[in-house]
Amino acid sequence: RLIDATEIEANIARTFAGRYGFGEAKNLRVTLDGIVQPITVDAAATTDLSLIGASLDPRSGRFDISFEVPGSRAMRRLPLRLTGTIVETVATAVLAQALARGEVVKAADVTIERRPKADVMGEPITTVDDAVGRAVRQQMRAGQVLVRGQLMKPELVHRDDGVTLVYEVPGILLTTRGKALEAGAL
Repeated sequence: RLIDATEIEANIARTFAGRYGFGEAKNLRVTLDGIVQPITVDAAATTDLSLIGASLDPRSGRFDISFEVPGSRAMRRLPLRLTGTIVETVATAVLAQALARGEVVKAADVTIERRPKADVMGEPITTVDDAVGRAVRQQMRAGQVLVRGQLMKPELVHRDDGVTLVYEVPGILLTTRGKALEAGAL
């Protein structure tokens, strides 16, 4: 049977999951140095790759890991030593196009992507529905991660707009024209 690069990367992610401040293996992205050729092992080998040793620099995400490759006793194998980087990722909403301050976010403006956790500051928006219908507080560029603090309720009235003021109590209805002193949302 073959052990390909995808299976090796999954083994590395499982090795570091829950250690060094990393979360679950499914949220870890492994990038190996160089091209890893598939490894052919005896079909009778029932074990998976066995960890021999691993080291990680938590600041850079660089790792050095060694596995013992399964096989028969007659076939002597050298350990499989790999290096690369590992980063924790989160699913987050990302702008598909630039938006000006006050523009309302539409479903076509947002995509969900996995980004390195270290690049996401604040509380990320994780679904398209959480962003749609909200307005951006400042101009934002395409590819920028959306966090809750960057969105607000859309402004319905802008400063210095003409408005109609209505006062209503039982038996009385007064209306007059006025000028908005500040912008306001619903």
